[in-house]
Amino acid sequence: MNPDKKPLDLVVAQGWILMFLAFLCVNLIEFVNASTNGRLGFFMTREGGAALRVMVTLMLVHAFVPMLVVHFRARAFRWTIAALTMLFGLLMMAHEAAHLLLVRDRPFGFFDLLDITHHALALWVSAIAVRWAREAPEAPRATAQAET
Repeated sequence: MNPDKKPLDLVVAQGWILMFLAFLCVNLIEFVNASTNGRLGFFMTREGGAALRVMVTLMLVHAFVPMLVVHFRARAFRWTIAALTMLFGLLMMAHEAAHLLLVRDRPFGFFDLLDITHHALALWVSAIAVRWAREAPEAPRATAQAET
């Protein structure tokens, strides 16, 4: 391995962290828009409650995947992460397409730019995750304690 190059598992973990930050920003902007436009009551409905549960679940996955990536190296796990990354990207793109097709007269704004950022990150991380999954199994990296 090239010592100047970051290991692919760390790049995948970093990509998931960046996707989490973009996803978090999208959701924060959604809540701010809802609260400033008097639509916060939507989250008190059955549909809004379901949306909140989905958002929290997706945030938990976004939060835990990077930690798992840096600790597990089994080939099946790496392929699972690659598939999960592609699935997340496709689901988010399908969700965005539904918004664009179903909501008329919707202005393009920062919310859309954050969504596109998440989609671009998902494509990039998917490609890196597939490269990582294809790698030959490697020995675990030495930790700082083991080196002393």
